[in-house]
Amino acid sequence: MQITDTHAIIYSTDAPTELSPVILRATSLIVLLTAVATTAHAQHLTHDFQSFPATPKATPRLMATPPTTYWLEGGLIGGIGLGVLSAYEGGRWCESSDCTTGTLTVGLLGAGLGFTVGALIGGQFPKHNNEP
Repeated sequence: MQITDTHAIIYSTDAPTELSPVILRATSLIVLLTAVATTAHAQHLTHDFQSFPATPKATPRLMATPPTTYWLEGGLIGGIGLGVLSAYEGGRWCESSDCTTGTLTVGLLGAGLGFTVGALIGGQFPKHNNEP
């Protein structure tokens, strides 16, 4: 491939004193397209579907409140269990004379991870109402 003057201006490592025509055309095209861009016809919702309301004014036909689950209980069990276990293991692995900060840090990280995993697992089980 033979290098022409235009290629030399675009790919030159020297700092040019003027911008190349290709860069000017590309910049003006980007500015023009950004200024006149509008939403496409398919992006305008004109009516509500039967199964899902497209506008916030429509009354939802879905379930009003989600069923209650055991997410909090699962999170507490997982957080306390993994927090205590990781603090214990973090204290055992410490080799310095003052391990309080490291033990607390590892325990809090374990508690956060345990709460998250426990809440995700507990959220899969719905609570049953004993009302007749």
